Amino acid sequence: MAFQQLYYTSCEHGLSGFSGYQFNAVSPDTPAETRHLVESLTAYEPPRPLLNSQTPQELARCPVNLVHVPGSPCVSAQVRYVGRDSARRVGNYFAHALSSPDFDRDGAGLLGIELWDSEVWRSTPSPSTALPELTGVRPGPLSRAAVGRFLREHPHRALLAPLLAATLDALAHRRTVLLVERDSARVAHWIAALCYLLPPPAARRLSFATYLHRPDRGRLHLVGTVPEIRIDLGPEHQDAFHLLDLVEGRAPELAVPPLARLLTRIDLSASRVFWNRAAEHLPGDEPDPGAWHGPAAATAAAAGTPLTELDIAAVVSWLRRSDDLPAPVVGTVLHDLHRQQRLSRDRLTELIRVSKAAGLPDFAQQLTGEVVEQDLLLFRDGSAQALEPVLIDDPEQRLRSTELWLTHFREAHGAAALRLLAWADGAGLEPPAHELARHGDRITERLLGTAVTATPSIGLERLLTDSARRWPAFRQGLVTAVLRLERGRPGQFREVLRTLPPGLLTEGDLIGRPDLREDFLVVEVERRRVRAGTALVDILAVRGGDEIDLALLQSLWPGSGNRWSHTEADTLLRKLPSGLRWTGGAERWLAATVLQDVPKALELAGFLKLAELLGRPPWTDRLPADARACVAYALEIESAIRQVRSADQLIALLDDRTAAGWLPVKALLLRRLPPALTDRMVHEPTVTGPLLDRLDEPTAARYLARLDERTRQVNRAAPADEPLISHLATITRAELTGDLRARVVEVLAHARDRWPTADLTRLAEAVRPVHPDWADAFDCALAKRPPTLGRRLTRLFSGGRSRTDGSHTPSNPQE
Repeated sequence: MAFQQLYYTSCEHGLSGFSGYQFNAVSPDTPAETRHLVESLTAYEPPRPLLNSQTPQELARCPVNLVHVPGSPCVSAQVRYVGRDSARRVGNYFAHALSSPDFDRDGAGLLGIELWDSEVWRSTPSPSTALPELTGVRPGPLSRAAVGRFLREHPHRALLAPLLAATLDALAHRRTVLLVERDSARVAHWIAALCYLLPPPAARRLSFATYLHRPDRGRLHLVGTVPEIRIDLGPEHQDAFHLLDLVEGRAPELAVPPLARLLTRIDLSASRVFWNRAAEHLPGDEPDPGAWHGPAAATAAAAGTPLTELDIAAVVSWLRRSDDLPAPVVGTVLHDLHRQQRLSRDRLTELIRVSKAAGLPDFAQQLTGEVVEQDLLLFRDGSAQALEPVLIDDPEQRLRSTELWLTHFREAHGAAALRLLAWADGAGLEPPAHELARHGDRITERLLGTAVTATPSIGLERLLTDSARRWPAFRQGLVTAVLRLERGRPGQFREVLRTLPPGLLTEGDLIGRPDLREDFLVVEVERRRVRAGTALVDILAVRGGDEIDLALLQSLWPGSGNRWSHTEADTLLRKLPSGLRWTGGAERWLAATVLQDVPKALELAGFLKLAELLGRPPWTDRLPADARACVAYALEIESAIRQVRSADQLIALLDDRTAAGWLPVKALLLRRLPPALTDRMVHEPTVTGPLLDRLDEPTAARYLARLDERTRQVNRAAPADEPLISHLATITRAELTGDLRARVVEVLAHARDRWPTADLTRLAEAVRPVHPDWADAFDCALAKRPPTLGRRLTRLFSGGRSRTDGSHTPSNPQE
């Protein structure tokens, strides 16, 4: 078959029979629809500055339009500006068109763009109206090598990717890509690059024109023009065109699909071979260029071209969809991917599934080993990308994984070694016990190598503890290393232990080493894993002696101020051997425990319980003199508070010994004496009253507060008892000042104003021998009260008269 030819221009002789624009000549049997198509495609107008071109040099500067429209028929045409027609009118052009129902067949595989500047084109009219059909069409100067050089030298070669993206979009959505270049030859080179790089079916579907005066009216895939042409794309055209200015280097904001990015990495000179190889994997007539991404990426991988993750994903997706691919082809593609690319774990996992589905068990096993190693190394290095280990079920794979694991474990240190142990546990491996013991020793020795000056196990506590718990042989090596390290550093075992996580070493590991067990127990106390009291008892048993020293107490109770609480001391001392000797300052520890303050009621009970213990032999003999005297006096006060029946005798107990400043005794007097006094009768208020002044101010304040509380509880249903009345009589004689004096007045005034008459009468009688002024004040208050019925009858029958002077409160009860 051959091409039909058509000449179209403004001429004197043609098919129309008159002068003007017409077909000058055509091949026989050319269909009318072909002539109409050629006429619509070949309209030409030069850039305005070149409109008057006449000389060959001027005409050569005018853009040439090579237009190509695939289909049946397929039309290719070259349109050149020829200046004036036979009537000397400017604007004439000459179009030479070729038409074929099957361009690929008649062109012998030639691409439409390869007709650029071909020898087949003519630009002068024919003397005859009949043209022969054309066979043996030859390409012009464009070639893959020439276009490759053009792109490498172009200042805006980076626009190739967005140009490919725009072209793919134009093919998919019937849009037009407008190319602005310095001349139509450059446009032809860009279009050729697209045709060489796109999948062959897509390239053969491309329609293009290398130059149009009004490119916005073109409805081809690719339309070229020059900067002299003004392009005005109104709002109605924005979605129909992609404009790339290859002179200024501007491209539309368009997402570049992965296939386009891959194609920019293809060597143009080898693109024919590339696509031939890619086509081996497809039928070759896929309308969607995206269907070529997988085979194209596989072909690129075989050639060593780096692939992106999206490219690799396209290959895997293609292989999964292509059930009809022979196993050798799948194997070749997988091996190429594996050999040429750095594959992520997810990709390797996908390749394993594809290999198994394609019946390639050996390759799947090889990939599985790599996945295992990749997982292992990421886990070993603590990478953020590391995944939790997966149980390896296959016995053969578990054996190989164990060998691989041992290779890395033998060289690992610190955190890396511990993470490897965790990985082995999660993967279900069972490494040889002797390897775990040997390397447990090595790893621990290095980990603790600087234990005295640093803490290298910080952050590794959980890993180290889990490894020792899971792998007994590893723990055995760890213990060996710890004990060997201690022998090289005598006296520093506590520092070594402090670097180890709690619970890693147990007391059972130190059987036969009593010197180390004491250090172990001290560190366990520091970590609050053992109570200090329990540790003290155990240490004394380990020592096998009968002494306790200050250094031991300070190590077990650091920061305690060299003393126990009273309750803690009472509990602990009852557990210690009775014959224990307190040496090296330990006796002062015991004294400080006794003599410390007792700020709360519960602590006072603890002090008294401790005092009872220390007040008996053999403990009394072990106390320093001041602590012994404090205990004795406290016990004396406590005994008196329990046994003495009158407030007079309790007050008499106060003597100069309280001036010694014993804080526990002061606390005892402050908390126990006030309620004890108020609960007992004062038999001689005139004698006891001045003695109350010997209470220290806090105790006196609590005593008066207690009296105030009991005074306010008196009412008709709860009459005042005799002890209360005796104490109120007593305090009228106390020589108090300031707030204490005011409190006395407040208590007595409340009784004067609020007590029932009978109770106030009793109080007045009790007060009169002690302080007559207060007795008169109470009488005055009683006189002002309305008489009760009984008093009124008594006065009526006795002829008595009411007291008329006003009641008063003595300004100074001591006056």
